[in-house]
Formats: sequence, structure tokens, C-alpha cells
Amino acid sequence: MKTRAHAGFSLLELMAVILVIGMSLAMVSLTMRGGEPQEEVWETIEQFMGLAQFASERAILAGETSALLLEPPEWQVQRGQNSAELGWRYSWRHMTPQGWQPIPKTPVVTLPPSVQLTVEINDLIWDYESQADRTTPVAAYYSTGEVTPIRIELTDDRFPGFSQHIEVNELGELVWVEAPVPPERDEDGF
Repeated sequence: MKTRAHAGFSLLELMAVILVIGMSLAMVSLTMRGGEPQEEVWETIEQFMGLAQFASERAILAGETSALLLEPPEWQVQRGQNSAELGWRYSWRHMTPQGWQPIPKTPVVTLPPSVQLTVEINDLIWDYESQADRTTPVAAYYSTGEVTPIRIELTDDRFPGFSQHIEVNELGELVWVEAPVPPERDEDGF
């Protein structure tokens, strides 16, 4: 008697597909918005939140810590890159026997040079200039569902007075504080 092997997708593969679909929907919603000057910052935050959600779910499902690595432009200049075109960079990492490594199939994201970040970790401003080990992530999602208390303020040099905040709320969830409210639907669903 022969048995048939059941083929299917792993949870991580399904999560990757959901992430791609979510990011595609975010891009579509951005193109539908009304031409506001802050759209580039909103797009940046929506992409960050999508990747953060993926890292959070991956940490729980894979049972391993996912962590955020931030790279200020100053660090990139010290590596010999042209300072005129540099913006903050971030990537999501996981711990391996070789140390912190990129999470497979997640991009290294470079923010526009006009976007500035102020990062607070455990209610203290992150002093990246004095950080000796620049390969250590600043915040993590743990397999238990916990997250490092972090608050990120994004400002844009092109729009004085404009700022957006991403932070861990009282429930331990990473939230976009000023997230635009989607338009309400009428009773007919349109």
C-alpha cells in the first residue's frame, strides 16, 4: 500500500506572501491618496510597519528573535559612501550561530535623505555616535511576543513642523501614532 505525501506551504512562506500582498496594497492605497506632500514619509512608515509586522510574526512562528538594525547616515559616511545621497537605513535581522544575520527575503531599506530619525530605547535617546559595535540591533521582537520599548520620531527637512511617531503602546504592540484614518465606507460598501 502506497501513501501519498502531502505537499503544502510552510507558515513562513505564507507569511512572506501575505507581506508582499500587504505591501502591494499599501502602494496602491498610496497612489490613490490626494497628492499631499507628506506622502513619501507615509509610504516610508507604511513599509516599515509592514516589515515590522512580518518580523514580529516570524519571531513568534519561528521561535527566534527578530531585531531591527538601524544605520545612521554618519556610519555610512565613515565607510566611505558619498554623504550627499545618504539617508537612514534599516534592516531586520535574526540571530544565528554566526551572529545577527539578515532575515531572508527582507530588504535593506534606505530612507530618503531628507527624513531624519530620533530614536528612544527604553525612554532614553539612542546615542548612536558613541556605539562601538555597529552590528548590534537596537530593538527586538522576541519569540514570546514581547518587543523592546522603542519610540521613533520621523521628521522631514522639507516640511518644518511635520513629524510622525512609531512606538510600542501599552499592549506591547508597535503602532504608528498619527496613522492616517482610512476613509469611511457607506452602507453599500463603496
